[in-house]
Amino acid sequence: MAITASAIRDDGSIIGISKIARDISSRKDSERNGARLAAIVESSDDAIIAKDLNGVITTWNPAAERMFGYTEREAVGQSIRLIIPESHQDEEDTILNSIKRGESMQHFETIRCRKDGSLLPISVTVSPIRNKAGVIIGASKIAHDISDRKRAEAEAQRAKRQYDLVDPENRLVASELETRWNRALQSVTELESRVQTLTQAPPSISLEQKKQLLEMGQELPRLWNDPQAPVELKKQILRTVIAEIVAQSAPESTDYRLQIHWAGGVHTELVVPRNKRGLNSRRADGKVLELVGELVKVCDDRMIAITLNRLGYRTGQGNNWSVSRVGTLRHTHGLAKFEKRADWLTLEEAAQVLECPLGTVKWRVAEALRQVRAGLHAKEEENVPCLYP
Repeated sequence: MAITASAIRDDGSIIGISKIARDISSRKDSERNGARLAAIVESSDDAIIAKDLNGVITTWNPAAERMFGYTEREAVGQSIRLIIPESHQDEEDTILNSIKRGESMQHFETIRCRKDGSLLPISVTVSPIRNKAGVIIGASKIAHDISDRKRAEAEAQRAKRQYDLVDPENRLVASELETRWNRALQSVTELESRVQTLTQAPPSISLEQKKQLLEMGQELPRLWNDPQAPVELKKQILRTVIAEIVAQSAPESTDYRLQIHWAGGVHTELVVPRNKRGLNSRRADGKVLELVGELVKVCDDRMIAITLNRLGYRTGQGNNWSVSRVGTLRHTHGLAKFEKRADWLTLEEAAQVLECPLGTVKWRVAEALRQVRAGLHAKEEENVPCLYP
C-alpha cells in the first residue's frame, strides 16, 4: 500500500491532515514476476531474443552469446538479419508479417549463422510482444540448438542408405548395418524426447515453497562440510540436485569439459585438467622410477624386481614387484631393457671362474666398495685383491 499525506489549511493554519491510500499489490506482483522472468531469461540454456517490429534486436541473453558468438553489446541495436544467412533472408519477412497479425510460430526449424560464419540448425519459437494497451510492439524469439539431433538424423539416413544398398544375401554385413541403423534411430528418438522435455513449461511453485527451497540451499554448504555428514548422505544430495553430467573431450584436448545439468534446469560448465600420459593417482613412486633407471644399466628385470621388493618399494596399486610389472614400467617410461655385456660377470659366474665360494666373492666386492668410498689414492687401489684371474 502507498500512502500520500497532505496538510489541510484554513487561513494559513493547519487544521488537519488528509491521507490518500492506494493499493499497489498488483504493481508489486508485477515487479516480482518481472524479476522472476529476468532470472529465467538470464539462466536459460536457450537463446532468448527480443526485437521490435522493424527487426531490431532489443534484448540478447547470455545463451544467445554462447550460441551465436556475438556479445550483448555487439547484438543489441543491430538487425536480427545479422544472424540470418543470405539464403534464408526471406524467412524474416514472413516472421514479421505473422507477428504483426498477432500470430505465433511454434518450433520452426531453420538455419542461422554464427559470428565465425558457421551455420547452426535451430528450432525457433516466435511470439508477439504486446504493451499494456494490447498493442503489438515487437516479438520474442526462443532458439534451441538442434545440432545433435540433426547429426543423429543424418547418421540414421546414411545407415539406412547403406543398408538398402547391401545384397540381402550378405547377412553379416547387412546385420551390422541394421544394428548401426537401429542405434542411430534410437539416438534420434532420445534426442527428440529431450527436446520435447526442454520445451515443456516447468511446474510453477508458490512463494512459500520458493522461500523454503532458498533456506534449504543456504544450509547446504554447512551440511556438506560437516565432518559427521556420511558419504551416503552426500551421494543422495548429488543424486537429488544433479540430473546428469555430460563429458566432452577430444583426443588432442588437454582437459575435460563437463556439462552439469542441475535438476532445476540450469546448466554449469566445469573444466577439469586431463592427466598427462603415465601420470595418475596410481603411478609408481618417483624414487622407484629413478632407481629402475639406474638398475637397468647393470641387471635384468628379475633382479630389479627382487631389489625393489627387498627395499620395501611397492607398485602404484600397492602390489609387490614382479618381472612383468618391471617390464611394464620400463615400457611406459621408455627405459631400455638390460643387455649384458660379453665381458661382464655376475657374482655366481665370478665364483665359478675363481673357484671359490660365492660368499668370498661378495666379501671381496664389499671390501673393494668400502675402500673406494674411503677415497683411497690410485696407488692404494692397486693393492685391492683382483676379483678376476
